[in-house]
Amino acid sequence: MIGLPEQEVRVAILLDLDGTLIKRYGGNEDFAPTPLADPDRIQELGTPLAICSNQGGIAWGLAGGRPGKRYPDWPAMLERVRFGMELARVRVAFLALYHPLAPIPEDKEGLLEAAGRIGVPEAVALAAGDPNRIVPLSVRLNAPGVEEGTVFVSWDPKWRKPDPRMLKGAQTFLRCTRFIAEDCRWIYIGDEKDDEKAARAAGMDFLSAEAIRDPNAQERREPKAGR
Repeated sequence: MIGLPEQEVRVAILLDLDGTLIKRYGGNEDFAPTPLADPDRIQELGTPLAICSNQGGIAWGLAGGRPGKRYPDWPAMLERVRFGMELARVRVAFLALYHPLAPIPEDKEGLLEAAGRIGVPEAVALAAGDPNRIVPLSVRLNAPGVEEGTVFVSWDPKWRKPDPRMLKGAQTFLRCTRFIAEDCRWIYIGDEKDDEKAARAAGMDFLSAEAIRDPNAQERREPKAGR
């Protein structure tokens, strides 16, 4: 359960994951998360509340892979999310798993076989047939005063940025579970044009990931893997 903060939230911060909080993964490396953001800089801007991230690599995993690209399997992806949650000091994450080009199996047997291959929980895989379903998952966190977090995943095509539905859903959930001022300013921080488009469409301000970059973090300039 998310407890009420001591003071109402007046500036709410939502964050992208890959390329914002942690380094993007390339095609020939492991998927261990490498931090890019400075958590103190995030705190200076407002109250970080959640991660909102496209993770279409899971759809490609169920589809049997994408030529020329590598994606983390489910455990590796979830570890990256968990790491980002600890770094940003948030207890909630929202993930859009759909990818418009990934042909995931439509039959149940094929879907579950593919899910087993990359470690996707059965409940998450079966939700691919119901875009209106949102699956909550508990994750263990190792942050001061925070032992458990929640990751919400959906296959809804409109959860995928640049559509604003994921950000709006996060906003609605957080207004119900956190003590947020009526006139709260909402900011989404990301590193791509789709992040900015989603933020604007959701009625939020947008900040570039450079605003929270750790000056000691070195991001190698590699071709971006599609998410």
